[in-house]
Amino acid sequence: MHKTKPQSAYDVVSDVMNGLRVTGGDSMTDAAKEARRAYKREWNRKNRDKVKAAQDRYWNKKAQEAADQAKASASMEG
Repeated sequence: MHKTKPQSAYDVVSDVMNGLRVTGGDSMTDAAKEARRAYKREWNRKNRDKVKAAQDRYWNKKAQEAADQAKASASMEG
């Protein structure tokens, strides 16, 4: 976290992406929100394989949770 005023736009975007507050207010400005969105769009475009892998892990986990829940429900019924 930057204790002083950030020196570059990259520092601001980095702080925003890491969930830190940008100095000068309690909430993010519209410009900061747009900077975060632009950074994320660009990152996603450059890292499609990582995005796909994360989505695959998420949905595999959700499918396993649903299967576990169905199994638990079936065992409770009898």
